[in-house]
Amino acid sequence: MTFHYWRTLRFGMVLALWVSIPGLVGAQSKSAVVTHPIAGQLVFTSANQLWVADTQTGITYPIISGEDVGYPVWSQDGSKVAYLQGLGVINIFDFNHQPPETRTVVFGDEKLYYPQGWLDEIQVLYQTYWMGLDLKSSHTIDIFDEETGKLTTLVTYQEDALLSEVPLPPGINTFQFKDLRQAVPNPVESEWIAVQMEGIVPGEILVFPEGTMEKIVDINYLWNYQTGQIFSLDQLFSTIRIASSNPIRWSNDGRYLHLLTYDDRNENTNWIVYFDPAVEAATAPKIVDQVEVSDSTIIYDWVGMGDLLLSKSRSDTDFVLYLSPIENGILKSEEFIRLPQTEFAYIRQFDWHITAKSDNK
Repeated sequence: MTFHYWRTLRFGMVLALWVSIPGLVGAQSKSAVVTHPIAGQLVFTSANQLWVADTQTGITYPIISGEDVGYPVWSQDGSKVAYLQGLGVINIFDFNHQPPETRTVVFGDEKLYYPQGWLDEIQVLYQTYWMGLDLKSSHTIDIFDEETGKLTTLVTYQEDALLSEVPLPPGINTFQFKDLRQAVPNPVESEWIAVQMEGIVPGEILVFPEGTMEKIVDINYLWNYQTGQIFSLDQLFSTIRIASSNPIRWSNDGRYLHLLTYDDRNENTNWIVYFDPAVEAATAPKIVDQVEVSDSTIIYDWVGMGDLLLSKSRSDTDFVLYLSPIENGILKSEEFIRLPQTEFAYIRQFDWHITAKSDNK
């Protein structure tokens, strides 16, 4: 991959770098196998490269190369991709610019900026992580404004801190913070954020034949960062827990969420939860459906606004995504797109932007 040109600007003490990459669809392009063509674009990581696949034609091409590139997130209009690469920098690839280019804003710190979602055309929500001199981690939820280059911190969480402002699951009275898993904004009412975090219950020790460990607790809630309003998702369930290892995902219309729960026997259940994010009169989320899913299936995202989900199977050697409609509470699967392992190795993170216009695509 060749660099076309390099130029710099400054936002105060913040350095911004632009890198243009000509001929995106060229000699390096490959083909994905599209079984069910749908207008859209899939961005994904593979072997230190960021790729884009057209999910209608299968044409696939790299846009970024380099170590540790990952966590791509499409803008709402599909014109930009925010992604993680390197310490102390924010990276945004802009397809609208001619030729397309990456803008890298350098803060010069030792933090990792994980993009979580776009609030609008110029603002991106980030989950930021760094390790302090005391070897304890800190996490913030931040908004980055492309036009000003300014980063605004909404909230800060520090490892081992006792948190009182977060809603606790049934039966839990205290919570000691350990890790922030996600902070994903609602795609329509972007002031609402789905937050997942992990911590421990101080003083509660679990005993196993192999030894003991502190009791780990997952906290899941919806937070309006403008009004401070909070709705617990854990309170929807009395005897089972939401799995923070599986991301909470908003539907395209911002009214539904997909949740994965587990019980004491580690048996998983998938749920569809309805939430009205109206700014003036938001109401508590409620369960509207329970979905039967095989143990090998992982649900990743929504397709459109109806009962159609995007899933993946643990048993596939290739990277395969499935269209998974819900029929009478049972998840069906139809192969959508396949990225052969021989061509695309080590696919870890991806994001799909849909340009088809119908509700269920």
